[in-house]
Amino acid sequence: MTLELRKVCISDELLHNLLSNCFLLEKLSLIQCQGPFNLNIGGSGSGSSQGRLKFLCIKCCPTLNRIEISSESLASLEYTGILINFSFKYVRNLTETYLYFSTYNGHNGVTYALTRLGSEIPQLKKLNFLSVKSMNVLKLPNNELVFTNVKLLILTIYPFQDEDRLIWIAYILRAFPLLQKLELNQLFTPNFIKQTEMIERLLAECPHEILTEVEINGFNGNQHEVELLSYLLENLVKLKTLVIDSCPKIYQGCNSWVYEEANSWCKFKNKEVSDCFHELVPKAINLIVQ
Repeated sequence: MTLELRKVCISDELLHNLLSNCFLLEKLSLIQCQGPFNLNIGGSGSGSSQGRLKFLCIKCCPTLNRIEISSESLASLEYTGILINFSFKYVRNLTETYLYFSTYNGHNGVTYALTRLGSEIPQLKKLNFLSVKSMNVLKLPNNELVFTNVKLLILTIYPFQDEDRLIWIAYILRAFPLLQKLELNQLFTPNFIKQTEMIERLLAECPHEILTEVEINGFNGNQHEVELLSYLLENLVKLKTLVIDSCPKIYQGCNSWVYEEANSWCKFKNKEVSDCFHELVPKAINLIVQ
């Protein structure tokens, strides 16, 4: 059973009573809803719906302050909105999350997604999140073993600025020791007008011996993009497959994606640097340029 509430006003009590009577509920979506301040899934506050719910989507509910999840059945969580209080208890099957924190406190949201989430959901295997703030200003810790089970990391950064010193990519290689695939989507915005000065990027070596596949979508061939690619090639000692696509890849929710057509400038620039890829990438790596 699937329940979607879109653009409705609903109190905490009414939502609790509604969920308590949805005995077969497996998928719940709250989209642009007003009124709920605290959402309790599972435990003592959600009634009989707790035993079957597998998918929870919360999108742009501005009054929501807290989400408490205590559900053995929940497997996937998608959240879009400002950074709020999350509480995870008895969520051993929660292995997939998508997070997009809005610009109001976006920096704190990205920091939360890359740090505390790893200890709050230690069994997490797939993390997909979008940042609309510059990654260059993030304050990330030096601790290494943060996400001990994540196998797939999907990261969308918009915009990925020329001034980015790429500190975050070194952090990712340290914080995701069992990562097998890294997907970077819609990262790159070309600069049509300004000529940026050269940025000195001093990144520590972070050899990663598990990650075997990298996919980069929305690649435009700018200098900071090439430096990011070079850093990955230097540190991913077991890399087998590298996919580079000039078309941005957009997440639609519920594991659904669409590709946008790359503009003519991006196609020209990408073709211009494609020969460099073949020189830069070792022959042992399966390189796919699209």
